[in-house]
Order: sequence, then structure tokens, then C-alpha cells
Amino acid sequence: MQNIDKRIADIQADIDATHESMRSETKSSAGDKYETSREMMQQEMDKQNKAKLELIKQKDLLLRIGDSKPQHSIQLGSLAITTNGTFYIAAAVGKVVLENETVFVISSDSPLGSKLLGLSVGDKLGFNGKEYAVKTIY
Repeated sequence: MQNIDKRIADIQADIDATHESMRSETKSSAGDKYETSREMMQQEMDKQNKAKLELIKQKDLLLRIGDSKPQHSIQLGSLAITTNGTFYIAAAVGKVVLENETVFVISSDSPLGSKLLGLSVGDKLGFNGKEYAVKTIY
């Protein structure tokens, strides 16, 4: 969660800096140049706001996922240990190292996440030239 909070704070700092640049931009005699510059800054702010919103959605999803309980198949909120890595099916956060263990936090909508959904212990999956055999699900 700290990772997402930091990314949100970093994006907000970028948004604030871009907004300040827009406010301090003065209109010059080359009006078109001024308008083009402001439009580019506005587009950058729109992109930053979209990225921030996506992170907020991911954080909300992670907060809604309950405590891990033994499960019979992989679903949203599952921690799946496979022969080719450990995956937490939640939001697209990426690689996280917890107590010297690497966990890939992936979205259920991602290509691998969507293929893992519904698998049970012992099931196998071929993906991008690698085989994943499900060993344990929490």
C-alpha cells in the first residue's frame, strides 16, 4: 500500500508543479506560442490526473480484498504460489519483495492474471513459453 501511496504523492507533486508553471506562464507577444505551451501543459496535467485516478482505483481494490483464507481456486484476492513465481491477484502493482520473497501483484485483467483465474492446486498453465503449475493457493 505504501508503494501506491508514494506513487500517488509523486504524481500529485508533478500535477502541482505543472499547475504552477501554467499559472506563472505569462502571455507573450507571440500569442500562438503561449497558447501551444499552455495546451501542452494542460495535456500533461490531464495525463497525470488519469494516472493518479488509476492508482486510486487500484488502492481501493486492494482495500476491498479481504483477509487471505484457504481457497480451492485462484480468484481476486488470491495468493497463488506456482512453480514459476508467486502471484497476488489484485491490482497491477508489479513486483514486490516481502521478507526476501518476490511476489508479483498483478491484475485479474492482465494476460497472465486472467489465465490464472479459476485454476486449482495441481493445474498447469503454459504462458509465454513458461509452464506454471499451481502449488498452493491462499
